[in-house]
Parts: sequence; structure tokens; C-alpha cells
Amino acid sequence: MPTAPSPWKWKTATCWWCPTWATSLREIEVPAGATTLDVPMKTTTHTIADVIIVGNRASEARTNVDLPVPVDVLTAKEITKTGQTELGQMIHFTAPSFNSTKHAISNVTSYVDPATLRGLGPDQTLVLVNGKRRHQSSALNVNNVVGRGSVGTDLNAIPTAAIERVEILRDGAAAQYGSDAIAGIVNIVLKKNPRGGVLTGNYGITAKGDGATYDTGINFGLPVGKRDGFLNLTAQGHHNDPTDRSGDYTGRVYDSNKDKDDALVAQKGFNRDVTKYGTAKNTMGQFFYNGEVALGDKWRLYSFGGYSYKDMTAYGFFRNPSNKSRAVLSLFPNGYNPVFPATVQDVASTVGVRSKTAGGWNVDLSAGFGQNVIKTYANHTVNPSYGSNSPTNFYTGTNKFGQALANVNVSKSLK
Repeated sequence: MPTAPSPWKWKTATCWWCPTWATSLREIEVPAGATTLDVPMKTTTHTIADVIIVGNRASEARTNVDLPVPVDVLTAKEITKTGQTELGQMIHFTAPSFNSTKHAISNVTSYVDPATLRGLGPDQTLVLVNGKRRHQSSALNVNNVVGRGSVGTDLNAIPTAAIERVEILRDGAAAQYGSDAIAGIVNIVLKKNPRGGVLTGNYGITAKGDGATYDTGINFGLPVGKRDGFLNLTAQGHHNDPTDRSGDYTGRVYDSNKDKDDALVAQKGFNRDVTKYGTAKNTMGQFFYNGEVALGDKWRLYSFGGYSYKDMTAYGFFRNPSNKSRAVLSLFPNGYNPVFPATVQDVASTVGVRSKTAGGWNVDLSAGFGQNVIKTYANHTVNPSYGSNSPTNFYTGTNKFGQALANVNVSKSLK
């Protein structure tokens, strides 16, 4: 009985209908008498599209290509590459038609940056965290700045180290989420990793040598329970010195007559570099959490939220001594430049449960609360009606806004 030649070779053929992985073929010699053959395979990777929460009303998250409307997805890596240290400016330098700029000498707007989308007001952009509505700030923009007369959301109260990605929906947002989403939606997705962590640190200074910025954050996750539960924690600290882009004061100082005023300025040795115009000093601490745990076989309990505290100092325009309605010469004979310190506290928390019933219904029940409090002060200034008895430091009031929400979401996919 004839026997097969040994050794023999295992050979594959090339065909036009074969998939891409079959185009790179090799010949492998099979040793005589071999009963098994180990064939090493070349591994390849394929990146799937981002899974998106916002922009669809389906029961499950969908990929970018499946969404009925376009959604911008900004990963943590992308926004970090901007070199910015606060969330509003990170998105500003990454996403088209999103604008968040800092303002100087602008009342409470110096403490909360108004953020706009597609050129509409700050209060027409809906901000979500993990798909749940985020409360607004208590700062009403009353100066001649972007979004005058509106109230936006303080994005910078959310630590950047806690963010997994940012989703921005610009088209069709109002049809899905209501009239306060006319400009669009910004959904901030928090990290969910149950193990490991990341430590970040940044330092920067402007080309003019001011505005030194220090920022450090730590994020780490812990497993909870036996069914993919997790607790993800983030702590972040931030400090930036003020910047000054003002020039010398060119107006009248002591007298409305130019010749008399010039003589008095020279006589008293008045320094015209009296006004600071730039970003406010900001020292900020933040703590956020995001967690989830199984409750039995069908239900899952989730919660997320955090606390942010800012200690800020902004500046005002120079009050010259020739302005009799504001001057108290016995206290400030050469005029004064007021300073406006403020503290901003922001707290929020959401707790909920979700499940999928035997009939295919998705049930999500949640409740949340958020509050923003701004306490303002005025230092190195006067109340002219008190004259020489006027104090020079004042507590000017507190802005407070709180919001409580209850959500009931029930959905089912129908074929």
C-alpha cells in the first residue's frame, strides 16, 4: 500500500473572495509523524466607533455611525492636549462653535465663565453629567459680556481628571431634550474604571511672566461587590495667579483741567499704573465620585456627584480722587482701585436605580440635587455716604441657586 511522502507541506491558496486577513499566506512544513500542528497567528486590532449616550432615545447606547444626528466626542486625551487646565477652556480649544472665555472687571462673570454653543446664550445649552441634568450657576451676567442677562452652568466646577469623554450634540437637541437645549447639549461622562488610577500635574506661566498656574489631580477606582461594581474617586487642586494686561491710566486724576491736573500729578508723584485688567486669581479644590453596584440579579444602584470650592479675587476700575461722588480723600487721597474677592461653592449628587424587566422594558429611576453659592466681597473701597467713617472692606451679598430633580425613564425597543 503506497504511503504519502514525508515530510509534506500544508499550503493555502489565494482567492479573490477571501477576507483581508487571508491575503498574507505562508507555507509551514509539517514534520514526519506529527499528530498536532501549532500554527502561530498574526494578531491585528480594529478600533470600533465610540459608544454614545446622548443624541438618541433608544434603550441602549449607540455608536457614532448609528446616531440620527452628528455628535462630537472629545476624549480625555484630546482635551488634555489643549494645555488648558479648566474644562470650559479645554472644550473651547477643541470643539467647533463652543466658546468659553474669561472676562476681567465683569462683576460675577469674573467668577463663572459663560459658555456658549453656536453663538446662542449660555442658558440655551443643556449640560448633562452621565446623561442627567446638571444644575446652573447662581451668577447672573449683568455686565456687557457674552450672554448678558442669562445664567449658565459652571463647567469649571467639574474636575478634568474625573472625565472619560465629553459628548456635544448640536443638531436636533431641542426636539429630543426640550427648549433649554436650543443651542445643543454638552454631556460629560465620568470615568468608570474599577481598578488602577492616574496622577496628573501641570504647570504653566504666560509669556509676560504672570498668571502662573499649578494644577494636580488624582483619579483611582475600586471594585465593589461581585458583579462589575465600582467606585471611582477623583480629587483635584488648582491655582492660578492673576494676569494684568492694562496700560497706564490716561484720564484726569485730581482736576478736570488738564494743565492743573498735570501739575498735581507731577507734584504728588502719582503712578498711573493703577488698574489691573486680566483674569482673576483662583484657588480651587474639587472632589468627585462615580459608583455603581448590583442589587440582586436585575437591579443596579448608581450614584455620582461632587463638591467644588473656589477662592477667587477679581479687580475693578480705578476710582480717581476728582470724582467727588465716589471719593473720600481722607481715606484715599490719591484714589483707589477696588478688589473683589469671592468664594464659590458648588455641590451636586444623583442617586438612581435601573433594571431591564423580563418583558424587555428598561426602567431608570433617579433623583438628584445641585446647588451653587457665590459669596462676594469688596475690599479697598469706600461708601462715600459715610465719609471718613466709611469702612474699607465690605460683604456685598450672596447669590444662591439650588435645583432638585426626579427622573423616571421607561423605554423599550420595538422591531
